[in-house]
Amino acid sequence: MKQATGLKKKAIRLSAKLLKLTGGLPFSAIYGGIGQILMFHRVLPNPDKPRLWSNAYLEVTPEYLEQVIVYYKHLGYHFLSLDGLYEMAQHGNLAKPFVIFTFDDGYRDNLTYAYPLMKKHKVPFAIYITTDFPDKKAILWWYALEEKILSHDRIKFSFNGKNYDLTAYTLEEKEKLYQQIHHLIQTTPVQEQARLFEALFTPEQLSAPLENVLSWDEIRDLATDELVSIGAHTVSHQRLSMLSGKQVQWEINHSINLIESHTGQKVKHFAYPFGDTQSFGQREINILKQNNILTATTTVSKNITRQALSSPLSLPRIAVGMSMTEDTLDLIRFGVIPMIRNKGKR
Repeated sequence: MKQATGLKKKAIRLSAKLLKLTGGLPFSAIYGGIGQILMFHRVLPNPDKPRLWSNAYLEVTPEYLEQVIVYYKHLGYHFLSLDGLYEMAQHGNLAKPFVIFTFDDGYRDNLTYAYPLMKKHKVPFAIYITTDFPDKKAILWWYALEEKILSHDRIKFSFNGKNYDLTAYTLEEKEKLYQQIHHLIQTTPVQEQARLFEALFTPEQLSAPLENVLSWDEIRDLATDELVSIGAHTVSHQRLSMLSGKQVQWEINHSINLIESHTGQKVKHFAYPFGDTQSFGQREINILKQNNILTATTTVSKNITRQALSSPLSLPRIAVGMSMTEDTLDLIRFGVIPMIRNKGKR
C-alpha cells in the first residue's frame, strides 16, 4: 500500500502499533463497531500520464484493492453482501467482524479490474448504478475538465456576461485552476449548467468520458453473478435535498425501475448521491421504504455499530483511497479515525 509521509506517517504507525497491543481499547469498545462498509469508485492501473488529485483520489489500483481484501482476510473478517448484512441484522447473528465492499456510480473498470479480483477471492460486493451512466445521458464534466486543463495551458470562455481567460502551466497551477472552475460549475444552478458546459467544452470533450461507464448489457451480466448486488444511485446523481419532492420521487423510483427492467432482478439497496447528512433526510428515507429498499448507504465516515443497524436506510461507509496504509485501516477499524472525523460523536 502507498505509504504516508513525514510526521503523519510516524504518528499513524506508532498509534496503530500501540493500539494493537490492547486490541484497540479503549477506542474500539466505543467507536470500533462490529464491521465496516467500504466505499470505492474507480479501480484503475497506475496512469502513464499526469493526473489531477481532485479526481485521482477517488481511484485505487487493482493491486491496492487486492491488498485491502487480503488485509481483511488475514484479520479473519467475514466478507458480507448487503443482503447478508440485512439478514444477519434481522436475526441478531453478527458475532464475527464483517466488511462489505461497495462501488459507486457504475464505471466500466469495476467490471474490468475489480470484478476479477472479487471473483478470485470470492468476495461479494455491490455496485450502485447512476442510471444516466448506462443510458449515456450523464455529463461526466469532472473528467472532461481534468482532460481539458491537463492538455491546455490557457482556457478562455464566456459565461453570464463574464469573460474568463485563465492560464496554468505547472501541475500545481492546473490543480488550482481545476478547483476554481469546479467551484464555478458546482455553484451554478442546475438549470444553467448546460450553457456553462457549452461555453467550456466541445460536444466531443463532454462525450469522451462516457466510454468509461458500464453498459446495460454489462450490468445485466454482472447481476447474474451471486457475488454481485446491483443497487440504485438515482438517475442523475443530484443532491436530493436540493430537489422538490416530485423530483426526488422520480430520481429514486425511475432509477430503481430502470435497473429492474434491464436486469430482471429486484433492487434492494440504494446509495445517496454525495451521501453527507445534508444531502438526504426523512423524506428520502420514506420514499425508499415505499420502494421496499432494505439498505441505503451514506458517506458518513463511521464504522457499523449495532445501533447503526437499527437504521438500515442511513448506514455509514468508510471511503477508501490510495493514501491509506494498513496502519490507517487499523486505526479505522479500532474507531480512532471515525472518532476524530466525527468529533467524538458515536
